Amino acid sequence: MDISVEFDPVKNVWLVDLKKGDHELKHHLEIADADGCMEGRECVSLGLEIAQLKKNIEGQQY
Repeated sequence: MDISVEFDPVKNVWLVDLKKGDHELKHHLEIADADGCMEGRECVSLGLEIAQLKKNIEGQQY
C-alpha cells in the first residue's frame, strides 16, 4: 500500500492518500487526530479508512 501525506494550510488538516493498485482513498485528518496517531494514543478515523480500503481491495464493498 502506498501512503502519501501532506499538510493543507488553508484547511488546516493533513491530507492522507492511500493507494493500492487501482484502489484509492483520500482522507482528511484533523490536527488533533494526527497528534493522537503520532503519539500512539489512538488513530480511529485513519484506521477505519485503511480498513475500508482493504475491504475494497478484497472485493467486500458495502
